[in-house]
Amino acid sequence: MDGRAWQLELALDGELRRRLDVQARSSGYLAGELHGWLQPLAAGLPLQLTLRATEFRPWTALPAGLSFPHIELQASGALLGASTVQGSATLAGRDRPVAVALRGRVGLQGAEVEQLRLQDAAGAPLQAAGTLDWRNGFAADLRLDGGALDWQQLWPLPALAAELRQVRGSWRYAAGAYQGDVDLQLRGPAGELQLRTPLHGEGARLALPGLQLLAGKGHAGGDLQLGFAAGVA
Repeated sequence: MDGRAWQLELALDGELRRRLDVQARSSGYLAGELHGWLQPLAAGLPLQLTLRATEFRPWTALPAGLSFPHIELQASGALLGASTVQGSATLAGRDRPVAVALRGRVGLQGAEVEQLRLQDAAGAPLQAAGTLDWRNGFAADLRLDGGALDWQQLWPLPALAAELRQVRGSWRYAAGAYQGDVDLQLRGPAGELQLRTPLHGEGARLALPGLQLLAGKGHAGGDLQLGFAAGVA
């Protein structure tokens, strides 16, 4: 994964007819431990598992603030039915950590994200919720709502001196196409700025029809087309 080796050691103990205790150790790409139990011959394949990992960086190209010093995930339910998932984690942040909390359900056909919450010590939380569906390809329907999270803690862009004050949005994806809307309130060197727009796209193309920018007593609007295959078009 990501050009890094990934080793996994697995140990099972118990009676196949009743319950197997699971112990696993992961190293390399993901350093962590998994423990719990499962009942492989029971209806639905009941299970209860806990994963703990440290110093996880999904892709080395990501900023250091998006690495996870700590992750803990717990799943309980049935592998062939639905399982409840709860988790907590810490994102390293640029100079202070950002707490992450997850609550939801996952099954063979999809997942429900009841709440995915990010919060740093100095700002308001950013929350996402929605559904994921992988029965026929992949589809997603997500909603975003949050306040003054310091996004520069996660993805520093010193040249962009804008503080997030509030964000609301939705995003839907299916069959390679996506659509949604976003309402952003920012604070920059020139004062308060609000951006509202619906959006839709496919692949590397993004359209912002009906884009509105409100800044103080001024405003601007129009349609914007973006392309990401070879930079911004």
